[in-house]
Amino acid sequence: MTDQEHQTAATDGFSAATDETTEATLMPRDQVQAVPVEAGSADAMRAAIEPLETAAPGPGLEALQREIADLKKQLADQKDALLRQQAEMDNVRRRGSRELEEAHKYALKNFAQELLPVKDSLEMEQAAAAQPDVDVTTLQEGGALILKLLGNALEKFGVQEINPLGEKFNPEWHEAMLMQPMPNVEPSTVLVVHQKGYQLNGRLLRAARVVISQAG
Repeated sequence: MTDQEHQTAATDGFSAATDETTEATLMPRDQVQAVPVEAGSADAMRAAIEPLETAAPGPGLEALQREIADLKKQLADQKDALLRQQAEMDNVRRRGSRELEEAHKYALKNFAQELLPVKDSLEMEQAAAAQPDVDVTTLQEGGALILKLLGNALEKFGVQEINPLGEKFNPEWHEAMLMQPMPNVEPSTVLVVHQKGYQLNGRLLRAARVVISQAG
């Protein structure tokens, strides 16, 4: 092959390569997107985002936008409902704490009200005892009335008297102060009550202090 023929072949090859490059450059957009690119590269990201940025509005896109708007509204409504529920729970918690505090603070209110008449009676008894012409019988009657008022107030709140005179000794409710030989009395019988005991709704407040019999 002569030099001229070599030059002509090279020129033809260059023209063919140029045409292929031009065809690749003018390739349609959808065919360019189909060309695989390396994941994570900037070119790949631009290739994926560009169609979304340049896409013309259409029925499908508008429907998607409406669906997104609806989801955002639902999310906002749920968030608002959650905040309202949390606020209500906080209010209930604070109200319960305040009621519990008041219950502890005024737990003895009713009991104190029952004791006020007893105090009034004691003051009147004291005033009557200070008179120069005081009647002892009247004072005794007044004292008995005061004891009755106090007993009623205690019983109203579950406080009961333990007065086991003549009963069998019970270590759960009684405290033996002394044992006294008594041949004609059954052993462990309460002979004397030095101090009455009391219980609150079945729970011991104070044991009765007693003297019990012992076999002679």
